[in-house]
Parts: sequence; C-alpha cells; structure tokens
Amino acid sequence: MSTPADPRQLTERVRTVLGVVQIFPPSLAPVLLSPAGAGMARNADQSDGVEVKETSNGTALTTKIAAAHDQPAPETARRVADALVDAAAPGTTVNVQIARIS
Repeated sequence: MSTPADPRQLTERVRTVLGVVQIFPPSLAPVLLSPAGAGMARNADQSDGVEVKETSNGTALTTKIAAAHDQPAPETARRVADALVDAAAPGTTVNVQIARIS
C-alpha cells in the first residue's frame, strides 16, 4: 500500500476476517467492554476500529476486537494482523488486542 493508511478501509478489512465478531476503537476503556458497559461498547462499533499513528519509527496500526467463541482467539488475532500487514506499507507495526471472546 503506497498511500497513507485509511482507518475506514482498514476497519472494513478487519470486519471481514474469520472469527471477528466486533471491532472497538482502540482507545475504548476496558470498563465499557464489561457486561455493564456492553451497550455503550456496541454503539462504539463504528468505522474507527483501526487507529493509525505516524511515529518517528514509521506507521503503527492498532485495533481491538471481540473474537468468536468458536474460533481460537490467537488464530483470529493472527488473521487480523496478517490482513492489516497485507494492506500496510512495509515496516508498519501492527497491534491487535483481543478485548472479548463472544
């Protein structure tokens, strides 16, 4: 990918990964991911599920997902990371956080 990373396109890419049931903004507080905050977390699942940061070391992509209970969560995270790496410029750092297993 030679153009700057588009968070909306990257979020859509993550949505298509097998085992991803929800995407959260990486900055979403852990309390909102608890059962008590589930309604607010559900509403946060918009197009801002991948954060793109430019640093002195290059670009960093971060996403936070809910993984399906019937898929191994580490494999789901690996598939998400692979999808983001495939869409990113060489040298981009990718961080995938598993916020919940649903």
